[in-house]
Amino acid sequence: MSDSVSAIPLRTVAPDDRVLARVLAAYTVSATIWLVFTTAVGLLVSFKFAYPDLATTPALSFGRLRAIHTNGTFYAWASQALIGLALFIAARSSGARLYSERLAWVSLVLLNLAAVLGTVTLDLGFNYGQEYREWLWWIRAILGLGLITAVWNMIATVENREGEHIYLSNWYTIGGTLWTIVIVVVSILPLYQFGLGQVAVQAFFMHNAVGLWFTPLSLGVFYYALPKLLNRPIYSYSLGVFAFWTNLVFYPIIGAHHFEFSPLPWWLRIPGMVISGSRRW
Repeated sequence: MSDSVSAIPLRTVAPDDRVLARVLAAYTVSATIWLVFTTAVGLLVSFKFAYPDLATTPALSFGRLRAIHTNGTFYAWASQALIGLALFIAARSSGARLYSERLAWVSLVLLNLAAVLGTVTLDLGFNYGQEYREWLWWIRAILGLGLITAVWNMIATVENREGEHIYLSNWYTIGGTLWTIVIVVVSILPLYQFGLGQVAVQAFFMHNAVGLWFTPLSLGVFYYALPKLLNRPIYSYSLGVFAFWTNLVFYPIIGAHHFEFSPLPWWLRIPGMVISGSRRW
């Protein structure tokens, strides 16, 4: 099975290799530092299961460290690594210069600022109280600004591409970043933060932070890396686009399966269960 678009060769030499390499290196180093830190925090948390009297000060309590570990892993390590790769892929697959090196640095600073503030406030005991969105709302707003500047850079870079078609990886990386901006905005809107609205938004945020953020960006990286490593075109561009749209259509409601037998309406919970089951089959 072969589509004409899938045969487009990937660029092997970008016109601004040094700029692009510098940006990718900065994101990689920053993400690696956060990976080491969050892994160390997670290791300490794991020891607390066997040794509950270990490090019992408030700043080192299980409740604070667990949130630091999960949020740091999500939004400091993985997010920075994936955005750095997405910027790299946008330029290399389009045969174009990165739209703005300065904007890439602004994105990295905003992401790190959010991560540092989130870590410090959590360790001081300031916690929003919802899983995977324990950061205070204004810190999540800074995270959102980092995503906005990053996706602006991606879109502007792809807009200056050499060919007519947008390479498949960029569908996933740009789409995933845009979806996550929506998720972050919904998570901080005051209108939805009370009663059942808060429950529904938590289900929406908790699952989509994985399915509409890490999943599409990781797939975008794979769609670039595998053809490069194998020196072969993508098997089917159409299948890749089909997977892109089915993930967007069916994934957002899955989080409702976390709240079975809750006061949420059945029309919301049943589709969540059905779609969750179908994805596992």
